[in-house]
Amino acid sequence: MKSKIVKICSLILLIPLFGFSNGNLKRQKESKTIEKEFSVKPENLLYISNRFGNVDITTWNENRIVFKITITVEGNDADMVTDKLEEINVEFDQTSNQVSAKTHIGKNKSKSWFSWVFSSNQSINYKINYTVKMPISNDLTIYNDYGSIYLNEINGKTNINCDYGKIVIGSLNNSDNEITTDYSKNSTIEYMKSGTINADYSSISVDASKNIILEADYSNSDFENIEKLEYNCDYGKLSVENANNIIGSGDYLSVELGTIFKKLDINSDYGSLRIDKLMKGFQNATINTNYTGVRVGIDKNASCNIEVDIDYGGIKYDEGFIFTKKNTKTTSKHYKGYFNQPNTNANLKIEMDFGSLKLQTK
Repeated sequence: MKSKIVKICSLILLIPLFGFSNGNLKRQKESKTIEKEFSVKPENLLYISNRFGNVDITTWNENRIVFKITITVEGNDADMVTDKLEEINVEFDQTSNQVSAKTHIGKNKSKSWFSWVFSSNQSINYKINYTVKMPISNDLTIYNDYGSIYLNEINGKTNINCDYGKIVIGSLNNSDNEITTDYSKNSTIEYMKSGTINADYSSISVDASKNIILEADYSNSDFENIEKLEYNCDYGKLSVENANNIIGSGDYLSVELGTIFKKLDINSDYGSLRIDKLMKGFQNATINTNYTGVRVGIDKNASCNIEVDIDYGGIKYDEGFIFTKKNTKTTSKHYKGYFNQPNTNANLKIEMDFGSLKLQTK
């Protein structure tokens, strides 16, 4: 009896070897294309929900939404490929104010351990790619997981959600836009008029925008030219090349700002803050930090009043910074003065705990 049990166990252990010996099986590939068209009004909403593929949207001036969806399945077993291709479909719907397209993957049938062993080499890969044309005036809501979203330009409101992919967008011309990305790298937007960006474990860059609210964790965010940015970010990096106004708070965040033209109000804990230049004509800059190194540059032609309070830190400054009051104690420093000319309408106020401050002439 014991001998029989040993033989059975040995056979079971050898089964995977037989299964994996077919590693050179030719991959089977099948695909199907779904085409659909809807007549719509200029103010209608397009709703798309997809997974495992890209969504490429092009806007035009016609009052039609045109879908071309290519579904491709690949695997070692022809029957499994065919079954999966039949399972994947797109559900379309149209109401008086909306057109929707939703991808349905289908469910895999449960397998016994025996069938699992023998099908270990029968992996199935599939991709569902959307190509869509829609009116430039329509609103757009889209969810896409494990794939990228491409959009050239749109005048309607947008709600764009991408997980495990990236977004590549030309122009978002409406003031009501919401962008959400999770685990999505190298996303780009050429122009975003106004709206919100929510990013987790992602990277995104925006070339030009007016008003943006940024909520980001463990992400890198880059803005080239922006009128007003409000941010709340933890962990990661924020870069802004040119801005009129910035209001923000960050923990464990590296902040690099280029030229600030009007107002600045920043709170930072356990990070770094570098401001290249407060431009001539700026109004107010307020900085409050804990455990953060701070470097601030001021345009050589600017003038401003300055007040600095530092606990457990140091201060260095270039020529042009005049401090008429200095109160230095063992653990604290209070400096009050001006840059270039006193009693101006511009003010720089800095409060720091545990950090070093460098003031530079630019």
